[in-house]
Amino acid sequence: MKLSSIKTNERELVSKITEWLNNQISSGNFLFAEATNEPGIKGDSTTYFADIVVWRNRISEEAFSYIELKPPFSSKENLERFKKKATQLHVQFAFTWDFQILRCYAIKDNRLEILKAEPTPLLNTIDEWLRGDKQVEIKKVISVICDDLVSLSTTGKPSAFVPDKVYFVELIRNTTEK
Repeated sequence: MKLSSIKTNERELVSKITEWLNNQISSGNFLFAEATNEPGIKGDSTTYFADIVVWRNRISEEAFSYIELKPPFSSKENLERFKKKATQLHVQFAFTWDFQILRCYAIKDNRLEILKAEPTPLLNTIDEWLRGDKQVEIKKVISVICDDLVSLSTTGKPSAFVPDKVYFVELIRNTTEK
């Protein structure tokens, strides 16, 4: 058996999630039209790159939302940079996702307000996304993001989080470990 020298990474996963998100968007009736990955966002003196931008209209550069992804158990999201990207995109709502927790933020008056933090313990390593069972679970979270975007645009609130047994087991485990 030959050992492969090819390794997956966050960029490959971002690209795949963008593809799956576009499949979800094309199969529904949403207020947003498409998603793209890694568009450049001009900042004060630098260009930032957004992982995934959900567009109302890409041609007129009208963004609807923005998603920043991080590998599981990596460094925390730089929320100041995240806020700058969201502000430059002129979006009201944006997400961070590290495949352990999906967080939804409102961007108001140059501040971030967390609206939802939903446990999503899907990946322990970035390589796991290649497994079919993990891809199914990632697609479920993509559906949750789309539902949240619809709910946010109509009510100003994300869809309700319904905790399952995994959430409670993790809560109890984390509490007892502390």
